Formats: sequence, structure tokens, C-alpha cells
Amino acid sequence: MKYKILIYIALNISLSLTAFAKESPDFQINKVLNGFAKYSSIIQESPISKNFYVISRFEGKAWKIINNKYEKETFLDIKNRLRNEDYADHEEGLLDIAFPRNFKEIKKIYVSYTIPKKNNDGNILIISRFSMSNDLKKVILDTEEILFKLEKNTNAHHAGQLEFGPKDDFLYIGIGSVAGEYNKDEDNALAQDLSNLWGKIIRIDVGDHNGNYKIPKDNPFINNKDAKKEIWSYGLRNPAKSSMHFDYLTGDLYITDTGDSFWEEINFQKNSSTGGHNYGYPMTEGTHCTISKNSIPCFKSKIDWPVIEYSQGLGGCSVIGGGIYRGKNKNLNNAYIFTDWCNGEIFGLKKINNIWYGAQLFNDIDGIHPHSIASINGAIYLSNRSNGDIFKLNLDNEKKEIFWKEAIPMFSSAAFGSFYELEEIKKSTSWKVTKPLRWVINKVKNLLN
Repeated sequence: MKYKILIYIALNISLSLTAFAKESPDFQINKVLNGFAKYSSIIQESPISKNFYVISRFEGKAWKIINNKYEKETFLDIKNRLRNEDYADHEEGLLDIAFPRNFKEIKKIYVSYTIPKKNNDGNILIISRFSMSNDLKKVILDTEEILFKLEKNTNAHHAGQLEFGPKDDFLYIGIGSVAGEYNKDEDNALAQDLSNLWGKIIRIDVGDHNGNYKIPKDNPFINNKDAKKEIWSYGLRNPAKSSMHFDYLTGDLYITDTGDSFWEEINFQKNSSTGGHNYGYPMTEGTHCTISKNSIPCFKSKIDWPVIEYSQGLGGCSVIGGGIYRGKNKNLNNAYIFTDWCNGEIFGLKKINNIWYGAQLFNDIDGIHPHSIASINGAIYLSNRSNGDIFKLNLDNEKKEIFWKEAIPMFSSAAFGSFYELEEIKKSTSWKVTKPLRWVINKVKNLLN
């Protein structure tokens, strides 16, 4: 990676996910549907519905699944709008579908997908609104209203996840950064630049169906003349693969973000959030500062730190959220369930007495390569990216002990690099950092004195 240097000075006391449990509780994974297509995702219809949808990214299709019988029927097909060649290694195609709370009355849904640019050197991310048939069984393709388009010169990090806020009914959209080193003139700096929408979560009001969309009056940058008014949060690398998930009972928001080289993370927004959160990328990965060409030292910036992180060196490579489990297992109730693209291990994350804890639920799902994981009416489902099989996780066995361990100790390890930054630490008398970094900075400062 051009110009990129990561030098860690760390007291290695942060907890890795492999330390959550020495063995996994004896839960079960049951296949409920045979293969759809590679890279298929599971989409929730509503928090109280047992029906769900499966979308195939590269086939451009979505199927409605009648939960009790697992019957499927084609709901959407936009294959002819997508790239015609084999692009299975790219993050493009049909990305997500979102259902507003009153979709059965207004018969509208929202879809994110990509189309190739004319010169085929990248893609255009499109967010659209479609009308549904009166019986809600089909999407009427010629009713498309395009809300906006974003062009990029690569085929990765589109994200494009869509979620409706359970408290405000606004549409939240996760948008990835663009590949490149962190330089003010290069792509990754876009995630910290409020004048664009890349590397952001945006929040828009789509309630007026006769127009495009509106900017909510309480968006955090509404009065910032240099910022895009749609922005809700920023500093994200690739909020993809079910990266945003609202807890529809509490209104809290979980956000996963895939690391560039070293760390995977999960962030958390309380239901009382007023937005404006900076999750640090590319200045940070997890609770660690990354040192790159022309980077801004992260300890000089206000960062919203993740509630959990884990190292890619442990076999993981891309965190996949997730959904809230609500079932018969009281020990696991209200836990956020997530997995990883590479190692396929499945974990729970739960706040107990104001402290975040993690637990390993499955450490061996041989033959299953997760692509998405979702909560459907409190039950957890998983899709296999290699063949599109759909599995249900049986987590209701209360007799199986769950080994909860603290997710990130209060003083997590942090990382700093370059002698310039160490000198800045040594000189500094005012620490504009949050608690997870302050202890390590003081330790480094004492060593340099």
C-alpha cells in the first residue's frame, strides 16, 4: 500500500474476539432454503413480520420469502440494468432494499444499486423509489424515481445500505469511501471531508412522494455552508454487508465498518443521538491511529470510538453485521449478532450494566461462508455467499452457557507512529482524545520525558 506506514506503540491489553470463549455453546444452524445465487443478502421486511426477502447482488433479483413455509416468489428483477459481464469480485449490482414503516399503505419501496459508467471505468450508485403492485407482490419497474446518483471511478466500497429510522422514519444510507491512501488530494480523505458524501451515513426525508427528498431540519450539518446537508455521520470506510442495523425497540443504531489493513470494528449510536459522529477513518482503524502520508494525527481530533474491535490477524477480514436476537434464550436476549466474511465465526455483543461484552456463539461453521446475517422477527438468519443457501441460527437453548467477556477494556491499546507524532505527544499539555487513548498517550509521554 503506497506511502502507508503503521507503527504500533501499544500496551497489548485490548481483548481479541478469540478470547471471548474457549468453546462455543452447542447452538444449531439449520438450512431452510437452497441456493439462490452467489452473494445473496437477507433483507428484513419489517420488525414484526416473519416474511423476509433475499436479494442477489449480481443477478439483480429479489425474492419474497413466506417465512412459515419458506415459499419464495420473485419480487424484483433489474438484471438488465446492471453490468453484463462477470464481475463477482466487485462490490456492485443490486445492493439493498428498504421498506418504510407504512409501505403496505403507500406501496413504495427504496432500492440501491449500481450501473456501469459509460466508459466502463467505474460505477454510478443509484438510490431510487419504486411503486409496488396493489397486492404488494411485485415492484413496478417503470415507476422508478431516482433520488440521487453518485459516480465513482472504482467498483468497490459503494455500500449503499438502506435503513429507515424507527423513531423518525427518515431514510439512512451508508455510503463507502473510495480506495486510495490518506492524502488530502487522494480518495480516502473523502471520508473526513464534509463537502462530499463518500465514507458517510446520510439521513434524508423521503416522506413527500411527489418530490425528490428533503433535508431533515435537525441534521447535524444543516447550518454548515461547507458541508453536505445530508450527512449524519462520517469517517467510515465501507459500511456494507448489513452494516447498519437499528434496534427497532430502542431506536439504537449499530454500525459495522471493515478495516483497511488491521482492525474490524462495531460502532454504536444511542437513540438520543443528534448525529455528527466522526468514526475516524482513515485516521483510525478500531481504537488504533493509522499513520499515512500527510495524515492528521488522530489524537488531535474528536473521534467516536467503537464499542468492539478485532484484529484481521486472527483470521477475520471483514465484519458483517448483524441483527438483534430476541427469543427464548434470556442470556442472549437483546444481543447484537455478527459474523465475519473470512473466518465465519459468529459472535454476540451485549451491553450489561453499562459495559459492552462479547461472546463467541459459533467457532466452526464448516462449509458456510457468510455473506449477510439478519434479524427476522427476533430470529437470526445467515446467507452463504458461495451458493446462496439460507440458514437459521437456533439460539434458543437456554441450558447452554454463554461465556461473556468484556469487549474492550477501559484502557484499550492504541497505536501511534512516526517520530513527529511522538514529539507532538511529548510537547502536548492538552489531550484532545477520548478515554481509550488517554492512558496510552500518558504512558508514551512518560517514556519520552
